[in-house]
Amino acid sequence: MQDFSNLTFNQDHGRSMRRQALDHDVATGQKMIIYAVLINLLVLGMTVALPSANLMPDIGGLLLLGGWVLSFAAGVVALLGLMRIGKGFEWPVIGRLALAVLAFLPCISLLMLLSINARATAHLKAAGYQVGLMGARPKH
Repeated sequence: MQDFSNLTFNQDHGRSMRRQALDHDVATGQKMIIYAVLINLLVLGMTVALPSANLMPDIGGLLLLGGWVLSFAAGVVALLGLMRIGKGFEWPVIGRLALAVLAFLPCISLLMLLSINARATAHLKAAGYQVGLMGARPKH
C-alpha cells in the first residue's frame, strides 16, 4: 500500500484557469470596443462633413439615416464589448448597466469607450498579452 500523506495539490490551478477565462473576456470585449470606437469616429466624420457637402436633399437624408443606423450599431457593439469587459473585470451588474446607457450617447460614449479601452490595455499587458492597435493577441 502506498503512502499519499505527503501528496500536495496545486490549489491555485482553478483560480488561474478562471483568471485566464476572465482575461479572455477582457480581450474579446476590448476588440469589440475598438470596433465601436472606429464606427463612432466614422459617424462623427459623417456628421461634420455632410452639412458642407452640398448634396441633394434625398442623398443627404439617406446618408444621415445611414449615420443614425451606424451610430446605433456602434452602440450595440459597444454594449456587447462593455458586458464582456465588465465580466472580465468582475464589475457589478449595476455598473455595467450604467455604462450600457452611456454607450448610446454620441460623444460621451466615445470618451467612455476610449477610457475603458485604456484600462483594458493596461490590464491585458500586465496579464502578459501583446496588445496592438486592433486589440490583444493571446499570449504564447
